[in-house]
Amino acid sequence: MKTNSAIVMSFFKNEVPAGSSRINLKWPDKHEVTDFKLDRLGELVSCETETDQTGWAIVKTRGNINVGDEIPLL
Repeated sequence: MKTNSAIVMSFFKNEVPAGSSRINLKWPDKHEVTDFKLDRLGELVSCETETDQTGWAIVKTRGNINVGDEIPLL
């Protein structure tokens, strides 16, 4: 895992809002989930930092998301 990116650990379809997915992220250094380019995943609906190195985002996805995808810092 690169120190300047978050990695997709898991994801699943969300029912509300329709067409959205919850994506669980992990990163190696102390950051907030909003420090990353979440718009690469799709239209951001909600997000939360859980710990210094983990968080989640709910997005209306534009394409395929895979475990292991990297999301760079802003």
